[in-house]
Amino acid sequence: MKKVVYVIVEHTHADNEYCNIGVADELDMVEFMVNEYYGGKFKQVSYHDVRDSGIEYAKTLDVIDHKNKSYRVTIIIESFTLNEL
Repeated sequence: MKKVVYVIVEHTHADNEYCNIGVADELDMVEFMVNEYYGGKFKQVSYHDVRDSGIEYAKTLDVIDHKNKSYRVTIIIESFTLNEL
C-alpha cells in the first residue's frame, strides 16, 4: 500500500524565504495545521489548485503577526509517496 505525505511549505514574500512548517498524512489535516500555525489570524487572498508535479495546491495569505502587522505568504502543499523514487 502506498503512503502519501503532504509537506506544508511557507514562502514569505518580504524576504523570499522558504521553510517547511509541517508534514501531514492527509489533506484534511493540512488545513487544520495551517490554521493552528498562524493562530487563525490570516485572510486567504488566492487559491490555485495545481495537482501536478507533486504540488497539490498553493494559496496566498495575508497573515497578522504578534505586532498586529500584516505580511504576505504563499503556502505550497507538496505531496510525496513514501519509499518510492
